[in-house]
Amino acid sequence: MTETQQTESAERITRPLIQLAKLNGISTSYIDQLGTYVEIRDEVLVSVLAALGVDASSDEAIETSYELTKQRIADTLVEPTIVKFIGKESATPIRAKGHDVTLRLLLEDGTQYE
Repeated sequence: MTETQQTESAERITRPLIQLAKLNGISTSYIDQLGTYVEIRDEVLVSVLAALGVDASSDEAIETSYELTKQRIADTLVEPTIVKFIGKESATPIRAKGHDVTLRLLLEDGTQYE
């Protein structure tokens, strides 16, 4: 019985386009309903990134966009939308950078926590 691929290769993960997509929260592969592993084509990733306002049209653009995305993430206090699942523990990074910050948590049912 031959084993089928279920994850991205180390070589693929190191590619700048793949790293840029992942940094922007884009999945670069998936397993379909039949259990087949599928890698998302480069041109699709470039199009999705473009829809998000991220230029991945050339190697130079990918490098620049990667650095800009890293800076945007570093400058963002907390992600605007965070999905949590009941019964699954997780942490949310808060990047206050030494500023005096007050956070408010707003749940989908309207409940607020300061």
